[in-house]
Amino acid sequence: MVSGTRDDTRGGGYEAVDVLVVDDDEDVRASTGEIISSGGYTVAEAADGLEALELLGHLDVGIIVLDIQMPRLGGFALLARLDHPPPTVILSAFGLDEAGDEETKALVHLQKPTTPEELLLTIAGAIGLPGDSA
Repeated sequence: MVSGTRDDTRGGGYEAVDVLVVDDDEDVRASTGEIISSGGYTVAEAADGLEALELLGHLDVGIIVLDIQMPRLGGFALLARLDHPPPTVILSAFGLDEAGDEETKALVHLQKPTTPEELLLTIAGAIGLPGDSA
């Protein structure tokens, strides 16, 4: 699902979306998407890594907000399949140490639950778009 879609593209003729939210919990995914949309960003949502891969095939995504543990294809497995992933914010109840993936230290990590303000400021910093501290 894409909300607040822009008519512009960042390149390659793909539809431009500021943020792709990937989380298997429908309520978390929807509320995270609403928070991000309230900050003025366009948002697409995926229920797991496989759905995200499909969307990434036809969307130009500025940043991914990604859960770690999901059925079918988890967050780290998704990133491993991407040659050049966009900046990624890990939003998970699990800490990175618990996840055991050393390569994720370069990614921004937010622990669930997080505040809307912290989420929007993190996204604004990661992709350089105006954030909202609402």
